[in-house]
Amino acid sequence: MKQHSFIRKAICATTALLIILTAFTTVRMESQARALARTHQATAQDILDELNDIREDYGCADLAMSDELTRCAAIRSTEISTYFSHTRPDGSQWYTINASLQYGENLLKTQINHEADDIVQMWMDSPSHKDLIVDGYYRTVGIARYHYGETDYWVLEFGYR
Repeated sequence: MKQHSFIRKAICATTALLIILTAFTTVRMESQARALARTHQATAQDILDELNDIREDYGCADLAMSDELTRCAAIRSTEISTYFSHTRPDGSQWYTINASLQYGENLLKTQINHEADDIVQMWMDSPSHKDLIVDGYYRTVGIARYHYGETDYWVLEFGYR
């Protein structure tokens, strides 16, 4: 009988320890997610600053961050993680999220932890992406990143208003 009592106590103690470890891991993961979200916001602002520095060099007005275009960019960033194309996974065109706002799109797939200037330089190294960045008619931009595994999927959505 004493052996069964010992086994029950050991099982209870092990279960309690597993519950504590699970709670600790959950809190730690939530804390890391909050830190990553804060980092992402700062990185998006850094990218906007980099874009505007380049636009200034080309005699273009600064881009303003657009909440609506950022929502479009966020949708596209998740879509390109499964189907990296200017065509959406359902076969429709990239601008169909909001055709009244979206007039240009830059996509980028990178390994994680690039600095903002590196990300913008990758776009600038591509003539078609550079053309959108230095297009003086654009006034607004949405910037989004979707992180999956060891990859970041970046999207710029450009607008005229």
